Parts: sequence; C-alpha cells; structure tokens
Amino acid sequence: MPSVAPGVSPEVSRASNELVTLDGSRYVQRAPGSSRTWTLQARLLSPADLAFLAACADGTVPGPLFLYTDDAARTNLLPSDVAAPGRAGTTALGSSLGVVLVGMPSGVETVTGAVQASAAGAWSATVPLQAGLSYTLSAWASTAGTALAWRTLSRAGAQLQTGVVTTAAAAGAFCGQSAFTPDALATGVQVALAAGTATVGGLRLTEGEHEPVWLSGRGVPVVVVDDPAETLQLITDREVFADYTVTIREVAR
Repeated sequence: MPSVAPGVSPEVSRASNELVTLDGSRYVQRAPGSSRTWTLQARLLSPADLAFLAACADGTVPGPLFLYTDDAARTNLLPSDVAAPGRAGTTALGSSLGVVLVGMPSGVETVTGAVQASAAGAWSATVPLQAGLSYTLSAWASTAGTALAWRTLSRAGAQLQTGVVTTAAAAGAFCGQSAFTPDALATGVQVALAAGTATVGGLRLTEGEHEPVWLSGRGVPVVVVDDPAETLQLITDREVFADYTVTIREVAR
C-alpha cells in the first residue's frame, strides 16, 4: 500500500478473566492467543491507489485474505503457537510438551517445546510465503539430530519441495537451520516434528538469513479489511485526491 504514514501500532486484544477471592488472592485466566488490529493512515491518494483494498473490503477479492508484513518477514513468519510449541498449553505441533534451551537476545533461556514421538508429527497449518524469495527456517532442540521436517505446497495443496532441520551444538544448546526458495507454484510452507525423542522449540522462519537467535512468532494472519474511510482533499476537473483510513483486523482461521 503506497504512502502509508509511519508509526503504525497494532492494537492487541487478548481475552482474560480476573477473580479476586475474599482473602485478597487474585487469579487471572488468559486466552492462549490474541488478535490484532491495524489502522493505516494514507495521505493524498487517488481512488486507483486504494482499488485493491476496497475490493478486499467489499468481497470482490475472494478470501481468505492474509496479511504478510515486512516486520514479520524479518522477525518470524510463524504463528506464535508454532514458533513456541506448547506456549500456554497449545498443541500446534504435538500434545506431549516439555522445555528446551533456546538462544535469545538475552542469552540462552528455557522455553516451552514439543516432544518428538516414534513417528513424525502432524503437519502444521500452512504459512503463506512468496514464491521466488529465499527463506530460512531454524529450530532448537534438547539434543543433536533431525528436529523438524518442512514442505512447500501449491495453492491446490500438492506437496512440492521437502527438507529437514538438523540440529547441532551451538551457544550452549542445539540449533539447526534449513534454507529454501519456494518455486513458482508454491504458496506456503508447513512444518512438523520429525520422529525421535528430543524436545523441540524456538522455531523461526524469515526472509533471507538470520542468526541463531529466536524471536517470537508474528505470523501471517487471516484478516478482514474494513471499508476505507475517505476524507477528500483535492478535486480538479481531472483528478481526485483524498486521505484514507484503512482498518485491517485479524480473525480466526
């Protein structure tokens, strides 16, 4: 989207419930996931510049719609429950959970992970990617060995490319990476635990290369686009320019 004003700060909403008992003890329940809302300000655009977003808002572009951002592409394109398996009890990569050492900006820390089984795990939900770009997938594990499998898929769901992430000793823990470039037919990637006995966690997927440091998953969320709000600024006999506010809301898959 051209000419978006800087300073976009997504609003994050997480359902929670608080209970304070008669003895003053506080208990808080929090949903394992949150939803985000982006409000974009764009100045002095022609209607043609907003044509695609307007088409997304009125249903002309068939869904589901995904929001792929440069921020997520540099941080971590995996959704949070895949990037940190076992987070808040989530089971995106498996129901047997444990902990694993992961390299973070603050140093090596203990985080949640999923435990491998004698058979390979189920595939995760598909993470949308852009064909022709280079990506790096990394993971941490409790021991050296094959931690993850990955595969790219076509729009129709056909398997295209496959690979694995193999961990080795690194920074006081065990980390591995796998680089790949989706081919022209690929629209996304899935990951799954490889067969074994290790605990796997700290998954990260980015455009290009990244250091063996884990950052939390931003994901490529399913979204709905609200109708752009228009403020007319300039009308001539040949052109119309306006400021627009566009709201994009994350929704459940």
